[in-house]
Amino acid sequence: MAGDVDAARAASNRHQPLWDALAKHGSLRVTAAIAEHLGLVTRSSLPRPILGLSTEERLDVAKLVTDLGLQN
Repeated sequence: MAGDVDAARAASNRHQPLWDALAKHGSLRVTAAIAEHLGLVTRSSLPRPILGLSTEERLDVAKLVTDLGLQN
């Protein structure tokens, strides 16, 4: 944030629900769910034996993407 610590902290705080999801489910699984939600990859994009998120967890991640304005 160009050296603006307060702005960087505020941006990070706005994204806290995403940080929480990454910590809870793992960055790989959440990132895959986001990519799948955005249509960047097909569903079940993770290689075996890694399991993707459940349907409910995917819906939660999709809501995060929308709420945080991470869609184009």
